[in-house]
Amino acid sequence: MLFEYEISAPANTTQAAPVEELIKLTHGRIVHAEIFFPDNSAGQLHIAINDAIHQVWPLNTEGYIRGNNSAVIIERHYDLKQAPYEFTAKAWNTDDFYDHAAIIRFVMVPIETLLEEEQDRTWLRRIAERLGWKERRR
Repeated sequence: MLFEYEISAPANTTQAAPVEELIKLTHGRIVHAEIFFPDNSAGQLHIAINDAIHQVWPLNTEGYIRGNNSAVIIERHYDLKQAPYEFTAKAWNTDDFYDHAAIIRFVMVPIETLLEEEQDRTWLRRIAERLGWKERRR
């Protein structure tokens, strides 16, 4: 499941009074997230993503994500098991003249699918152990 949101901040939006965008998702596991900063944002658009009152990206609470003509890829898995299945993206813009926007994307999979796959792997591992096969490490 792919979710995509755009967040934009007018020129001179401060960190003390950021623009906030509600990101509605669904029950499941985030397996990939990215924030795309178009060309000309020049690192002046800053974004932080919260789950309720806790900042989850970036993990350091005094930090923020920014870029220019680039995508910041987040490969940390994050489970959304209880409603509401949503984040709040906060954005501020230090540019004196121009508004800036970014695209935020999330790829999710149902948690049930992951649990079934893990059960299958456990079952196959037990069979292999009974047959005397050893797991080969890469």
